[in-house]
Amino acid sequence: MKKILFITLFAGIVACSTNTSKTTLEWNLGANLPIPNGFTESIGVSGAFAGFIGDKLVVAGGANFPYAAVIEGGAKEFYQDIFVFDSKEDGSLISVGTGMMPKKLATGTTIQQDANTLLFVGGENKDGDSAVIYKITLNNNTPVVEQLGTLPFTFVAGATVLHNNKLYFIAGRQDKKSSNKSWVYDLATKQTKTLADLPGEARLQMPYALVNNQIFIFNGLGKITLTDAYVYNIDDNSWKKLADTKLNNKDYTIAGGAAVPLNDEEILILGGVNKEVFDDAVTQLGSLTGDALEAFRQDYFNRTPEQYDFSKKEVVYNITKNTWSTIGTIPFYGGAGPFPLLKKDNMLYRVSGEIKAGVRTPDIQVATIK
Repeated sequence: MKKILFITLFAGIVACSTNTSKTTLEWNLGANLPIPNGFTESIGVSGAFAGFIGDKLVVAGGANFPYAAVIEGGAKEFYQDIFVFDSKEDGSLISVGTGMMPKKLATGTTIQQDANTLLFVGGENKDGDSAVIYKITLNNNTPVVEQLGTLPFTFVAGATVLHNNKLYFIAGRQDKKSSNKSWVYDLATKQTKTLADLPGEARLQMPYALVNNQIFIFNGLGKITLTDAYVYNIDDNSWKKLADTKLNNKDYTIAGGAAVPLNDEEILILGGVNKEVFDDAVTQLGSLTGDALEAFRQDYFNRTPEQYDFSKKEVVYNITKNTWSTIGTIPFYGGAGPFPLLKKDNMLYRVSGEIKAGVRTPDIQVATIK
């Protein structure tokens, strides 16, 4: 996770954390990611592409450290495997097909173009950042991948949504630099134009969601973890500041997590780094030298997932009330990294992701929305 330029933020709006939602989530393990091509075990990935084609869950790409731990100098590996799962009514997932992307990629974005088509946008690998848009369909259970277009900028770890056949891009890493720029790309004409900049600091790995004609942007990683939030109105190209993320009247970050609308009024956010742990690590790794730096690195990268304390809270933002609350706690490790979070009918799917620096889980967790 990369540092970016710090710009002073405006003071946040105080919001309560009283739970006013009637929603509850009942979690189960849906499946494990299959073993990638050329490897002997599945250890999970961060930054995978994922979405539904009909009743089939498609998961592709991602990155991890399969050869050695980060502290031991392990190299980061990127993947091009595509896995297809049949989703059952009880939440279980059955592996039914595989395929390959044209190249290894992670940390791009996935768009549901229609019921039978996904778009994989941008991403990164060892050779650099990508500007390509891929179209994904299924022939029976076999993935079919076509190159749909190329953006005039590379795009990694930002927000992408589809509205009226146009792709909207916000923040993330654009042309190798963390950004707060916004763009719209017309899939029909292949033309791109700039939009109003996201207020505040440049950022990446922020949860986001499209609800009606509005794009909600929550927190993200800047020089440190951020807690501010904004909403973009597509109709008039304008931004509005929302309540800062606070739980129990304390700043809380969901940077590195993922968001999904539960309905027209509530957005669920899962995961995110621990603000105190992450901000301290950024400070120490950026300021220490010599033996002190190595001692901190040994301590930090050898901590357990419990010590990293990625968020396990089921956080809800209420659009109408402009308030934050929690509806429960997930029964597994919190995630970051980023990871896909999907909603289909009354089911949620959290796909793999990072559980501590350099370590992923192969689990695909599934929740029934009660």
